[in-house]
Amino acid sequence: MPRLWGLLLLAACSAPAPAPAPSAPEAPPSPPPTRPLGGVEPILVVRLRSLDEAPGEIVVTPAEGAARPVDRAQAEEIVPYPAYFKVGEAAYLGGLEWRDGMLLHKVGLENYVLGVLRGEIALGDVPPEAAKAQAIAARSYALDAWRRWSPRYDLDDTTLFQRYVGLRYAKIDAVLRDAVQATRGLHLEFDGQPLKAYFHSTCGGHTTDVRTGLDREPLAPMGGVPCDWCRASRHYAWKETIPDATIVRAAGLDGALTRFEVIERGPGGRARVVRVSAGGATRDMRANEFRLAAGPQLLRSTRILSLRHEGAAHVVEGAGWGHGVGLCQMGAIGFAKEGATATRILAHYYTGASVAKGY
Repeated sequence: MPRLWGLLLLAACSAPAPAPAPSAPEAPPSPPPTRPLGGVEPILVVRLRSLDEAPGEIVVTPAEGAARPVDRAQAEEIVPYPAYFKVGEAAYLGGLEWRDGMLLHKVGLENYVLGVLRGEIALGDVPPEAAKAQAIAARSYALDAWRRWSPRYDLDDTTLFQRYVGLRYAKIDAVLRDAVQATRGLHLEFDGQPLKAYFHSTCGGHTTDVRTGLDREPLAPMGGVPCDWCRASRHYAWKETIPDATIVRAAGLDGALTRFEVIERGPGGRARVVRVSAGGATRDMRANEFRLAAGPQLLRSTRILSLRHEGAAHVVEGAGWGHGVGLCQMGAIGFAKEGATATRILAHYYTGASVAKGY
């Protein structure tokens, strides 16, 4: 019997361990919250970053009542929606509150689009169809931001989003007002959703894809198209001398510059990656990131046509102004002057997107 027990014990110890129970599959990540249009004009929350980050006192003047400074230490509703008010010399229609160190402005989408047109294309001569195309693109961009929903704000008033100037009137204000009214509720749609319709000043002959121009995921409506209508822009072609020290600093390196070149290009010839060598180190950098670090007023676009070293600087010849993605504003103006409608203009710059009415 002891021998039998020993054999049984040996068999039990040598038997394979039972397989562990399969773990429950991980739940897929929750999609970010979104808001449906619902056929009603949205109310946006726009951070007035250009004002709340300005040094000095913030003074608000409601339509009724005396001017008063904002108490930066206390969150409060300053102007109930909707109303007319001024922050310094800038005028707005909507509501205003101070929260989390930010001036937050409530504004109806149509008034917001008009304020964007005033900030983005406040030129002396804009054909009505070009203004309509810009209105639809700006509304689409705003609807994409509003749909994605943020507990803080939807957009701010700077070129980080769209330049919004409220009630600052433009030379062609009647044209801009008519464009907004004629396109009310119209936006660009792709895959059943409002398109984040990027735009820029001047492409310099060819727009680029969103990956090259803005380091975003590829998107069919913004893949880069030829444009021969922006030649009237003063930024169509340019030449700039950039000090070697600026190039080294923009790349985050130290020492004397030994190399600066474009090593990869995207649609339209735009630089996608640049290489900078200095002080024995080399860095490959996304061209758009480099442009912003060097200064977008200095390196106006990544459509770099030629580079040559002269003394302690590089002479850069390029074309265009801005990131080069989506609508070319000066191109849209030139296209409209040739008789193109807003729909035709949008179809060219946002391939595959369609115009839809949200409300």
